[in-house]
Amino acid sequence: MWAVYLLVVLLGIMGTVIYAAFRRKPHNRPARFSGRIPGRRVTVCAGDSLTAATLSAEFISKLEERFQGRQFVNAGVNGDTSKGLLQRAEQILACEPDEVTILIGTNEVRVSEDPTTFIENVDALLSRLATCQVALLSIPPLGENPRSQMNQRIARWNATLRSLADKRSIRYLPVFEEISQRLNGKNEPFRLRVSLLLSSACRRYLFRQRFDDIAHAHGYTMLADEVHLSDRSGDVVADLVSKWLMEIPL
Repeated sequence: MWAVYLLVVLLGIMGTVIYAAFRRKPHNRPARFSGRIPGRRVTVCAGDSLTAATLSAEFISKLEERFQGRQFVNAGVNGDTSKGLLQRAEQILACEPDEVTILIGTNEVRVSEDPTTFIENVDALLSRLATCQVALLSIPPLGENPRSQMNQRIARWNATLRSLADKRSIRYLPVFEEISQRLNGKNEPFRLRVSLLLSSACRRYLFRQRFDDIAHAHGYTMLADEVHLSDRSGDVVADLVSKWLMEIPL
């Protein structure tokens, strides 16, 4: 009887952790945006789990602290791709944003050599967001080996992303480049390890560890689990976006 009770409790705990890490939506997502406060600008941060920040360091809260005269909307969705983000363009536009940041591509570059479809989707998204100031953030590294084949691939994808930004005359923010300068990982290939993701989820939602501490426990510095951002990397993103926002004429 006690064994059954204990099993039910453990399953309940794991279900809660999995929901918090992988299924929970940001509290300040577009569907909950109640409208512009008079006199304030609206900035939408769009992307995947690196923006949703349920299993990755949250950079949007840092932006909210630095720009208290702005409203920030978290349009990040766990597991999303450029196609999914394009399909969500109307949700973004419904917030009537002045600025939009786009951090997308991790879930595509991981499984494909060719960035053609990715670039086409991002280009189409930029057309939809033509009335907004937009910044394209480069795809962050996967794994902490700066010389890995995966990170070489990401560098190639980011080169095409930078070319698109130049063609569109919009800002490219070098997230990959800044984080890569701080990498000194082992000379080993990138592998997506579910065990690390689950470890991150448990450490975050059971033991309330910071993402820097989770990264350290896994033997990393800039990435908590070879995919998601540590607090240090979250600071890199926040600093780059902050600099861009401060340069925009009001």
